[in-house]
Amino acid sequence: MDNAVIIYRGNVRVYLQGMGALQPVNIGNSEYHIYYVGTEESSIIIKDHRHEPNQAALAKLENRFEGEFADVFNQPAEVEILENEGKVEIEMLPGKQDAESPILWMGVIFDGKMSVHNITWETLKPISANVTAFAVLVND
Repeated sequence: MDNAVIIYRGNVRVYLQGMGALQPVNIGNSEYHIYYVGTEESSIIIKDHRHEPNQAALAKLENRFEGEFADVFNQPAEVEILENEGKVEIEMLPGKQDAESPILWMGVIFDGKMSVHNITWETLKPISANVTAFAVLVND
């Protein structure tokens, strides 16, 4: 992303919501995993360097994971959010737990239904006629 604009750089509390929120793109790399929020059509890509969520993703793909993947994925991250020509890249590194950091809220909206929060930045990308992928920074 050569001409990318930095939307945010810092610690966040991660909140992944909804069925089909992530589509794995590259889960074999030992250093990071790559996902689309929703589908490729969203143009929202996540590059996750966090060890525990990455181990859970591997276990889920191998049918060895019990529980909700979002419970493991929803842990703090140090992020850099870049936007360039409608494409968003979110790079995630291990973060620290605190109540002051904004929430990076991501998922897929079905039939236009989404909870309301104090949003400081958002990107919404239609995937199909009634499905939208999103990534949002929330201050609560």
